[in-house]
Amino acid sequence: MASNLDQVLIVIAPQPAPSKDLVERYWLPAHSLGIEPVLVINKAELLAVASDGKQPPFSRLAEYRELGYRVLEVSCKQSPGIDALLPVCAEPPAFWSANQAWGNRLSSIA
Repeated sequence: MASNLDQVLIVIAPQPAPSKDLVERYWLPAHSLGIEPVLVINKAELLAVASDGKQPPFSRLAEYRELGYRVLEVSCKQSPGIDALLPVCAEPPAFWSANQAWGNRLSSIA
């Protein structure tokens, strides 16, 4: 449960692969409540080598950006690093949702 949110950060990664419609399932309620959704791709270095990179939601990243969604690619092991998250963490209250423990750990420092 959460209240008074201005944004929802949806954290997914190529491994373990999220379900094909996970992003849309989070975006729909965020939009209906007037909350800005932000997609965070963790383990971004794996996008180029992951076989799932051609499957939704990863095959839709360009479309998401064209529609005006913020899509951040991050990696704690190599480039692009996590610098893209710093401005997001400084913004108004956010809720992190992840299909892995990474997002849950970040919510405690955001």
